[in-house]
Amino acid sequence: MRKTQKKTDEYTNAIPSVKDSFDKALTDAKAINDNDSATQEQIDTAWRTLLNEIHKLGFQVGDKTKLQALYDEMSKVDLDDYKDGVSKENFVKALEQAATVLADPNTMQKEIDKAYDELETAYSLLEKAADKRQLKALIEATKEYQQEEYTENTWGIYAEAKAKAEEVYNNVDATQEEINEAADNLLAGMLQLRFKADSLLEEVVEEAKGIDLSQYTVESAATFQVLLAEAQEMLNNNDLSKEDEGTINAKAMELKAAQSKLEPIRTAGSEATQTVQESATPKADAAKTGDVVSITGLGLLISGISLLILRKKK
Repeated sequence: MRKTQKKTDEYTNAIPSVKDSFDKALTDAKAINDNDSATQEQIDTAWRTLLNEIHKLGFQVGDKTKLQALYDEMSKVDLDDYKDGVSKENFVKALEQAATVLADPNTMQKEIDKAYDELETAYSLLEKAADKRQLKALIEATKEYQQEEYTENTWGIYAEAKAKAEEVYNNVDATQEEINEAADNLLAGMLQLRFKADSLLEEVVEEAKGIDLSQYTVESAATFQVLLAEAQEMLNNNDLSKEDEGTINAKAMELKAAQSKLEPIRTAGSEATQTVQESATPKADAAKTGDVVSITGLGLLISGISLLILRKKK
């Protein structure tokens, strides 16, 4: 009986656990049968056990071919393409259950078919999410951007666009239209960014600010101060970019030139001062015609008037 039973398709296709229990029952029954001292009760018990195992041979190994093919296909699904929620959670569970069934050598066709149907249904209920891949790529591309490297105005536009883009990206209910708009605005903000100008103006201004203008004539110091104020204002403009470097460098050169033209104030004992004092003193043989002023005195008066006019013009 043992050899005959094991040659049947029923035995061959039985699940492994049933085969193991059948083999044990058959071996025990054979031992009882060969034991002349066995009691009738032992014989009856061995027979009932073996008969039960014969019935269990009907637990046949199921065909997992279709389930395996479906599982392989569903394992490639990119869950980022679908909305979060119950439908996605159910799909993940169905996929895990299918894997369990495929790994279990004792699963029967009924269990396999159930796992197949549940996985197929769970996939059909997945809700397609809007495509955020382009928006995600743009956000990732800006991770290394540093505010201090860009002009204030262009950074403000970019920062606003990026904040909106991140808000839309994190919104699970965002529509494709909202995502596309956020991506377009972020890209536009990135393209508008301008690097801050890099020039020698700051160095020239710092040097100029350290000059003691009290040591120079009022006229030359006034010209220098005007240019210094203009240069300082230019430095304070955070919207000047690389495109403005030519203008900035020109201002630096202009300020440097004004610095070189500063005229030191003459000391009281200098030769020039003495000459002016001497020329301002009336000579003994100067013409004496009533109230007419000396030629030298008239020259000084004209010079003084000219200087006054120049100051007013400045």
